Amino acid sequence: MLALNFSIRSIPTREIVTERVFEIENEEVRADGRAVIENSLAADWILGLMSGMIYKTEAIKLALQKRPSSPENAEGQIYWTAFCATQGSIKITKQTYIEYASPMFFQTKPKEWFKRHYAELPEVYMKLIEIGYDKKLCRELIFKHFTQKNNWKVVLGAIRRWPVLAITTMVSYFRLVGVSTWKVTVLS
Repeated sequence: MLALNFSIRSIPTREIVTERVFEIENEEVRADGRAVIENSLAADWILGLMSGMIYKTEAIKLALQKRPSSPENAEGQIYWTAFCATQGSIKITKQTYIEYASPMFFQTKPKEWFKRHYAELPEVYMKLIEIGYDKKLCRELIFKHFTQKNNWKVVLGAIRRWPVLAITTMVSYFRLVGVSTWKVTVLS
């Protein structure tokens, strides 16, 4: 798998806010793709920019076969990247090849962003456990999501605007957070 490095440009300010998402010193092919992705997840690097990922055809087909519903999850591309990394080596480029415009998705499709942020991303973290990623890390990512990336103002606004979607999303979210918290704190 090849991951093309990218920068992030703020649409409102037109400034580059991140020069390189993957902060690497040396560009090299790493045999243990899973370890690279686990380090990326721990470092909070963005893995969901599908335009910047070049997958081996057989690996991505296997990922889709293993989890056929993944295209229905907007964060499924994180699963694909993680899955493909388990199938062999990975190389992340030092040079940036793509510029990501932010925060386009949130501003243009807030209802989809809400579902993506509170239901689909935590679900992907749990699915990574099923394909062999570190359980503790994935559960900590869900807990971190709740404690650091959760915005109650957004949640309350969503409940006001889309009550059924927001409540069903948050019930699922709280279940994942509860299970993850329990397993990280009590069973560790």
